[in-house]
Amino acid sequence: MDLKFCPNCGAPIAANDDFCQNCGFNLKQYRTDHAASATPPTGNNISEQATKEPVHSAETPVNRDAVQAPPSVKKPVVRKKRHHRRWPWIVLAAIVVLVAGGYFAGSMYYSRGRQLPQLAKDMTSTDPKTMRKAAVDTDGTPLAASDLAPLAALYKADLATQRTMKTTVADGRTNGAIKVTQSGRILGLFPRYKVILKTIKVPLTTNLSDTQITWNGNSVSSSKQGKTQQFIVYPGQYKVLVIGQLSGERNRLSKTVALSPFKTAETLAFTGKAAKTDDTLGSLLAKANSDSGKQAKKDADEAASESKKKAAESSSADSDDDDSSDIDMDDLPNDPSARNDNADTNGLIGQWKQSDGSAFTFNSDGTYTGTANGKTDGGTYKVVYRAGDSLNIQFTKNGDSVVEPFAFVYGHLIETNLKLDWHRVN
Repeated sequence: MDLKFCPNCGAPIAANDDFCQNCGFNLKQYRTDHAASATPPTGNNISEQATKEPVHSAETPVNRDAVQAPPSVKKPVVRKKRHHRRWPWIVLAAIVVLVAGGYFAGSMYYSRGRQLPQLAKDMTSTDPKTMRKAAVDTDGTPLAASDLAPLAALYKADLATQRTMKTTVADGRTNGAIKVTQSGRILGLFPRYKVILKTIKVPLTTNLSDTQITWNGNSVSSSKQGKTQQFIVYPGQYKVLVIGQLSGERNRLSKTVALSPFKTAETLAFTGKAAKTDDTLGSLLAKANSDSGKQAKKDADEAASESKKKAAESSSADSDDDDSSDIDMDDLPNDPSARNDNADTNGLIGQWKQSDGSAFTFNSDGTYTGTANGKTDGGTYKVVYRAGDSLNIQFTKNGDSVVEPFAFVYGHLIETNLKLDWHRVN
């Protein structure tokens, strides 16, 4: 068998080589084993056969310096990328940002500092319906407009109370019957602030019996402690009317009272006066007869005349509850030193007269004229204090000024210090 290449490694060999000079393959043995083959193998066939049927001789030494085939290179394993769904997380993050931003914006918009100025504006309105937006009871219940009407009237009569209310609420302070507090939540998230208006206790005393007492025409619950009655009302301005009996005679006493939410209410005293009795008149007449004195008889005649006058006034009062005979001038405000910023002349402009014919006219331009005993005089006037139906008027003439206290009672203008009763002419 003629071999040109080693069947083991493919290296060129000589025809007489027994072993491969390159790898040490036993060529002699190979030729012997394949001597029966008729077709001598080509180089390629020898290589293929050698590859398919390698013959290794355990006895033949291996040449370590022989060229070995390069190791095969492993291809890197390509891992398929996993596609994660990111859009749910993006949506969730956007929702969180929107909610957080909305809450922050709401916290700023509905903050305590932004709510209090509006509360102060609503609470100091002279419209009870607007005041209802701010005011609540101690249990958080919104107050009715009728509960707030007296306070609105007090604002009109006393601007100082209105100013104090505005600063108290705007500062979020507690002052007297006023307290700014949290009451519920806006949208279930942000604190809502309201103004608590507490009731106040007003003590009242009177020497009348079988009394009927009304506040702005309404009955008010009360409790009695000895001779004093405690009335529970909301702060404000009220017209208090007390009707009762004294020595068998009917008395009707009325006052306009201002109850500040920032002060403790003082005791209201309603004191009735009884007319002179027949026994008193009789004793005076008896004294006149026994003394035979002209002065004593004169006193008796005056007492009798006064009694008749009282009786006539009492009869007139029974037929008309608004008659001036029921006015108790001793209980009307008469402090000429009182001052405030309320210069309202409502109800004052026009002509007023007394029963003796004296006349007084308040003109809208701030001037006045007065006529008494056939003599007319005049000057200027100015309202320097007003609280409801009570007012102090400053009269100026030739550079000199004097202040007199007045009060409106049943349509009459009472000059309270001098106890003069003026009734309107026009």
